[in-house]
Amino acid sequence: MTKQKETKIKKSVLINAMGKYSSVIFQLIFSVVLSRILTPAEFGVVSVINVFVVFFELFSDLGIGTAIVQNKELDDHDIQGIFSFTCLLGVGLSLIFSLFSFLIANFYNNKVYINLGMLFSVSILLTSINVVPNAILMRDKKFISVSIRTVISCVVGYAVAIALAFKGFSYYALVIRTIITVAFLLVWNLVFSKGVFRFTNDLKSIKKIWNYSAFQFGASFLNYFQRNLDSILVGKYMGEEIQGYYNKSYTLMQYPVSYLSQVITPVLHPILSDYQNQKNIIFKQYIKVLQLLLIIGVLVAGLFISCAEEIIYVMFGSQWSLAVEPLRIISFSIVPQMVTGTIGCIMQSMGDTKGLFKICCVTIVISGLGILAGIGTRTLTGLAYCIVVIYWLHLMVGAGELLRRGMGTVMKNEHMLLWPEILMLAVMYVASWLVYQFISIDNLFISLVVKGVAVVIVYEILLCTTGRYRILKDVLGGNTWRNHYCKDILMKKFF
Repeated sequence: MTKQKETKIKKSVLINAMGKYSSVIFQLIFSVVLSRILTPAEFGVVSVINVFVVFFELFSDLGIGTAIVQNKELDDHDIQGIFSFTCLLGVGLSLIFSLFSFLIANFYNNKVYINLGMLFSVSILLTSINVVPNAILMRDKKFISVSIRTVISCVVGYAVAIALAFKGFSYYALVIRTIITVAFLLVWNLVFSKGVFRFTNDLKSIKKIWNYSAFQFGASFLNYFQRNLDSILVGKYMGEEIQGYYNKSYTLMQYPVSYLSQVITPVLHPILSDYQNQKNIIFKQYIKVLQLLLIIGVLVAGLFISCAEEIIYVMFGSQWSLAVEPLRIISFSIVPQMVTGTIGCIMQSMGDTKGLFKICCVTIVISGLGILAGIGTRTLTGLAYCIVVIYWLHLMVGAGELLRRGMGTVMKNEHMLLWPEILMLAVMYVASWLVYQFISIDNLFISLVVKGVAVVIVYEILLCTTGRYRILKDVLGGNTWRNHYCKDILMKKFF
């Protein structure tokens, strides 16, 4: 891969990161406000039905979005045919979900899910229509437009939700937020994709991408169940209130996972798909991505493990105290989730969605057994421990598949590779747990600062002893005295 291409990836990641991180800041602020207006039970109700919404949205995509990005031979006529197909699909899915909401209400013995289902059916329709316009933006690498869109849609959606919550709309405020956000994204994508989206009765173009999209859909389908089985069972057998606590801790933990790995993967696929027949180039670039994710993930995991109580209380208040320990435990899975989340992108870039589907067939079995074991403990902490084990096993399966498909050859030719990052992670796990155990301060803000500083000091020492400042320097640019010191002195001493 040329230096120009590597620079393009860095710039694309930076642009995407600016949009994602700006969005998450607003999202956190708005979530703090909503958490003080709405109750855990109200959040729990929406999180239960949202599991089924996500399931139906899988069918609205069918792997079509990634297939459009991957296939470089589709013309305007093909795009129109595929767009028409997704529109018809959206109408059908919307009607089916409206009827399905009655079954959800009966299953959970709560009629409110009927009204919520009717509203969410609108969101499903809009999501399906949006598949092709969104894929066109990503295929054409319009990352600036996507970043701006992400921030504005977040602000608009949450602003409306907060206003409605103050007016007493309860969980309806959260549902309407989703509809407004999706509608905004659709309009934006239609305007800025500059595509000719006409409806046609010629749907034969879908055959050109079906082999790729079918396995992608299969992988997404299986991934849905392994991601949401815990929510379905917790809501059913442990109650909606416990579901609210669990969902809050899991969602909060997902912020660093989503907004670290997912600022990279959306831009990697469109760029690396140009090298789908050159695995060596893809894997060499992927190792650089892994190093960066691990270096950042080590710090984030340490902060969440040591400061879980302070984070929950400061952000959401004491009414969410039962979410503290699950958050602390699940935070041990932040790093494996970040890494595992990038594996699918690499498989897609190689055009190997069949291999991705095979990985998911194995991981769903692991998820099913692990979640059943967690539910069997009848405690949130027991479930949290099982979630951690599940994601580490997922990482082992995915990494093993990538090594088998060619990454092992690349790794043999590189010195050190990921071992310094693995060492950093192991030490940080121990250090952050010790910080949590032995630092106890009554004032939440002071406690958060003291624990955070302690974790950062350990992190700085680890960066120096492993010499990994050079990777941060490559990403952020410039030179620092710390990088020079770590690379030229400590690396010679310890390695």
